[in-house]
Amino acid sequence: SPLNYIEVGVLIGLAFVRALVSILENDLLISRLEKTLSHMQDQAEALERTNADLLHEITVRKKAENQLTYDSTHDALTDLPNRVLFDEELKRAINISKFSRHKTYSLFLLDIDQFKIINDSMGHQAGDELLEIIASRLRACTKENDVLARVGGDEFAILHESVVKKDNLPSLVRRIQDEIKKEIVLRKHSLI
Repeated sequence: SPLNYIEVGVLIGLAFVRALVSILENDLLISRLEKTLSHMQDQAEALERTNADLLHEITVRKKAENQLTYDSTHDALTDLPNRVLFDEELKRAINISKFSRHKTYSLFLLDIDQFKIINDSMGHQAGDELLEIIASRLRACTKENDVLARVGGDEFAILHESVVKKDNLPSLVRRIQDEIKKEIVLRKHSLI
């Protein structure tokens, strides 16, 4: 039997109400999804900021660790390797020489005669300046693969690497002597 106009009107009305309810449900769902998405974006930004902060802290900590490691193996006054690092390099050189006949090493030990008199008569600032000058002059005499270190108060050591047994040791010794013999003028001296 064919539907009458009232039944068709009711069906259209029900379809309209159902469409309206679906639209309202979709709007509500979209609103909730937008809020959830916004919340997730806020959390992602917060995590990104936290990660950036952590990365910065890790970088700062790593830099501090590297500085501590460097400080533990270098002399604060001259910035040369200290006895600890020099001893490690000397052990390494000894091990290399055991297995390589082509590499030889020479060890130079230097100290400043009567350094205590300079410290006592002119002050520790003058003594420190003298040590800095000597370190700079010795640095100018050594090659990149040499190890120059301050191993004690007024003591320096040079581990010179040679690839040939009769290296230029006499010329190195002359360079060191010539540099050390040059006049030294101290600016930071003070009388006690």
